[in-house]
Amino acid sequence: MQYYKHHIGDFIKDTSNLDDHQSMTYLRMLWKYYLDEAPLSGLCEDIAFTVRSDEKTVRTLLKHFFISRDGAWIHIRCEREIKGFYDKSEKARASAKSRWDANTMQTQCERIANASKIDANVPKSDADCMLPITHNPLPIIKTKTTTAKMPTPDGVSPELWSDYLSVRKGKPMTQTALNGIAREATKAGLSLEAGLRVCAERGWSGLKAEWLDDKKLTVHQQQMQASARTIGFGRTPGYETLHTFDNPQLESHDHDNF
Repeated sequence: MQYYKHHIGDFIKDTSNLDDHQSMTYLRMLWKYYLDEAPLSGLCEDIAFTVRSDEKTVRTLLKHFFISRDGAWIHIRCEREIKGFYDKSEKARASAKSRWDANTMQTQCERIANASKIDANVPKSDADCMLPITHNPLPIIKTKTTTAKMPTPDGVSPELWSDYLSVRKGKPMTQTALNGIAREATKAGLSLEAGLRVCAERGWSGLKAEWLDDKKLTVHQQQMQASARTIGFGRTPGYETLHTFDNPQLESHDHDNF
C-alpha cells in the first residue's frame, strides 16, 4: 500500500504516554507494515535496524501495540485497513468487469441488428461482397509494389542504359525482357549495346530482328557505333557486316573506318 488513512485523533490517543523517539519509532513500524502489507517479522534487533531505532524501544512497542502469532507481530488496526483496501480494490475490479461485459454485449447486439437490416435490403448477389459493419472500421491501406531498378548491363554505358529506360516510359525492366532484346540483337548481327542504342534512338521499348530489315541504320548511326568502339566500349562482334547499303560509295570503303 502506498496510501492509508492516518487518523490523527486515534494516533494521539494511543501514543499519549510515548515520548518523541518512541512515537517516531512506532510510526515507522506502522509505515513498514503498510508498505509490506504483512505483519512485522524477525528478531527485535532486525526490526530496530529497519526502523532506525534501538532494540529496547522496539521490544516495548511490540509488547504494547502488537500481538505475537506464529513468529510474526500482528497489528489489529493495520490488518483492518489492509483488508478494507483489498475489499475496495476487488469491488472496483468487479464493477469495471461488469461494465465492460455490458458494453461488449451491447456492441455485439448492435452489430447483429445492423447486419440484419443490411441483409434485408441488399440483393443476395451483393450480400456476399459486403464487409461487416463496425463502429470503428479499420481503413483499407493500399500498398504500392515497387520493382527494384536493374543495374546497367555489362558492356553498356550508363548514359545509354538511362536513355533506354526513359524510352520504356515506366514499363518494368526485367532480366527476361533484357535477354529477349539481346537475343534479337544477336539475330540482327548487333551487340546488346548496339541493340539498345537503336531502341533509344527510335523510341522502341523492345526489339525484333525483323524490324531492322525494313529500317536500315543510317550512315550517321554507323559512325556513332564506330566512335563508341574507338573510345573504349569495345568492338561490336559482327557489326562490320551489320547492313549493306545501296550507295556504291559506302560499299567501296572499309567498314572499320567509320
